[in-house]
Amino acid sequence: MLSTEPDKEKTSITGGKSPKGRRPLLAGSRGFTLIEMVMSIVIIGIVAFVVGDSIIMGMKAYFTADERVEALQKGRYALERIEREVRNSIQISNATATATTLCFEGITDITVVSFRYSGTQVTREELGGGLPACPGAGGTVLADGITAFAFSYLQNSGVAEATPSALTRRIDVSLTSATGGESMDLRTEIYPRNIW
Repeated sequence: MLSTEPDKEKTSITGGKSPKGRRPLLAGSRGFTLIEMVMSIVIIGIVAFVVGDSIIMGMKAYFTADERVEALQKGRYALERIEREVRNSIQISNATATATTLCFEGITDITVVSFRYSGTQVTREELGGGLPACPGAGGTVLADGITAFAFSYLQNSGVAEATPSALTRRIDVSLTSATGGESMDLRTEIYPRNIW
């Protein structure tokens, strides 16, 4: 006799056996609702935004600090070189000294040294022919990316002079070094040992 009932073994989705002894894929399991899926995506998005924003802020801080350090190193190198050589100079040229140029005779020999600021560079040049040949037109770049530079000549009393004289006791050097969007203001005071 033919049965009109379906074969339970073949069609059961509640845990019965399917053909060949396998269980149906979704038998006895419950899926996620659309609301649960959307909420999961929203929560993952919020967490990703917070973490990503923190990483971006950290990277910006790193690059800002890196630019400041680079600007500081460039400016510091130029100032220390100028300070060391001017402190030990024998004679400073009154005729060629300006707010952006300083020429002097070095202590080790009769070489004339020139420091000058032009454009965005501070250069050092050794010249022959004595102080009248100063300032030169070439030289070695000590620092680039300099946005401001000035020599100031001061008497013992603190009175500023346009050029050095017999009363000059201190030379102030100030500069602003910039890299990227960061800049550093640096200043030093030089008390020449061997002149006046």
